[in-house]
Amino acid sequence: MEFLKRFEQKERLEYGANVAMEIELIRHPDKDYETGNITNKGKQQFLEKLENEYDDSFDLVKFYLSPHKRPQQLRKDIQNFLKEKRIKSSIRTKEELLGRWSEFSPQAKKALIEELKKRNILTQDDLDKITKEKKQIAYEPETIDLEQVGNSLLIEQFFDKKWPDSHLKGKDFGQEIEKLIDHFSKLASRLKSNSRVKIVLIGHSGVIEYFNKLIYLKNHPELQPEEVNLKMIGGLIKPLEGPKIEIRSDENGKQTIKLFFKGKELIIKKQ
Repeated sequence: MEFLKRFEQKERLEYGANVAMEIELIRHPDKDYETGNITNKGKQQFLEKLENEYDDSFDLVKFYLSPHKRPQQLRKDIQNFLKEKRIKSSIRTKEELLGRWSEFSPQAKKALIEELKKRNILTQDDLDKITKEKKQIAYEPETIDLEQVGNSLLIEQFFDKKWPDSHLKGKDFGQEIEKLIDHFSKLASRLKSNSRVKIVLIGHSGVIEYFNKLIYLKNHPELQPEEVNLKMIGGLIKPLEGPKIEIRSDENGKQTIKLFFKGKELIIKKQ
């Protein structure tokens, strides 16, 4: 029995102890609202960000992209960066980073517009300016105005209740990212002890804010979702912006997972 105890302790120390995993959850670069594609300027800013933040002291660097076209348009640029830095790594696609946007129907978009008009957030004049010569508003691409006012309403008022004419709730989006972080937590527990890992997650506006709000509410159980506005969680996410998540384990493999964004430090999980 004593031998078995020493063996089990040795196994715990070899894997999952003193692991530091740094996760960047960022919105894709700037997009062209006419085409829905990443702009050349946005790609250049993304490459500069990679270059400025790269640290060769990491034992492992991984990239995960949303399946939607804008993050996928960065795949070749990331591959070139990895090749240049001689980093042996794969680029994977994760559905969770899209946050179930594919389930947001054109009917729900029309209902959202009516909700904005009803609340005097979006007037008919505003709508006319946004649509210009279009006969109707398409689901993709949008305009920056409609994206911002729509996201603001959904994030602040529709966290635990269904969106207009939809089966979706805001927390459904936040929970998708939470599942992804849980996946990386399990991965960290299986890594060689004393490992340092960097993970870059490229997702979308709307999805990231809901995750920020989900974690904020878990840290402030005294608040109701409608009481938590955008300012409290750091505002709308700009291109190439987003929270940093750290997964750290002690010498016994016990993890603490924290979220850092715009001066806020929130606990995601603590063993």
